[in-house]
Amino acid sequence: MGSMERRSGSSAAFRPRHNQNRTVMLVAGGVCLLVGLMMVLLAGGDSNKPQSDTTVVVESAPEIDLVDVLVPVRPIEAGAEFMQDMFRVEQKPRVSLPSGTISRFEQVKGQFARDLIMTDRPMSDQLVMSVRPITAISKKIPEGFRAVTIPVDQTTGVEGWAKPGVKVDVAWTSNKSGESLVTTIVYNAEVLSAGGNAASNPNEPAGKVSTVTLLVSDSDAAKIHLAQTAGQLSLSLRGDSDSTGPRGPGGVLTLDDLLGRPANSVPAVRKRLGCVKVKRPEGGHDEMCLGDEGNLEPVE
Repeated sequence: MGSMERRSGSSAAFRPRHNQNRTVMLVAGGVCLLVGLMMVLLAGGDSNKPQSDTTVVVESAPEIDLVDVLVPVRPIEAGAEFMQDMFRVEQKPRVSLPSGTISRFEQVKGQFARDLIMTDRPMSDQLVMSVRPITAISKKIPEGFRAVTIPVDQTTGVEGWAKPGVKVDVAWTSNKSGESLVTTIVYNAEVLSAGGNAASNPNEPAGKVSTVTLLVSDSDAAKIHLAQTAGQLSLSLRGDSDSTGPRGPGGVLTLDDLLGRPANSVPAVRKRLGCVKVKRPEGGHDEMCLGDEGNLEPVE
């Protein structure tokens, strides 16, 4: 009996502590739930606030300046007179067009095609002539220029590479007072034809030709005509992208320049060992001097 009372008393002593722990846990759970609800409410309130005050400005694309352009509806042969049914008018961005672009048919009415004009190529004043071209060469000669022909061989014609479309310099070789002179009289002249042929294969030389026709200014044409009367002309081939004039001082090149002698120098006089006068049978005297090899030589 005594032991049973002790057990029951011990159990009763521990029961209040168990109930106290349960109460603490319930209170803690309620606090956590309350805190969670408050956090949800705060988060929901923040989401309604603007994220930043930055203003996004969207710029509109710049307007493209379109202009009327005259465009062929079919290929136009070189020398053909322009007719209205050959063209249509399109609008194209101004920035993509070259200078001199033609916008309406009235600007080319009664004029002629300088070269073959392909379909859909914007018309420009570079494609137009006021008179009908007569030959394949004459249509390529602009105002103030001339076509001149010079004789060439395999050497002076650069082995046939001086052919239509390439650029050359013209050198003149002459003789003055017994001295050979060379000077370049024309720079960057275009070859119009070689051997009478105005067309050529760019990958092959023009072959053996005896003449070349050049496009030069009217003043350069006069130089070439004059130079042909007193000397020989030869051509020097230029690079496709080289349009420069003379490099360096230019001018006349002489044998003194090649040999590095001072300008206007004369060959040294041969050494004379002794001179005598020899009477001529018909009268008078010749002056004879002993040369380097021991022979008597007349004094020049």
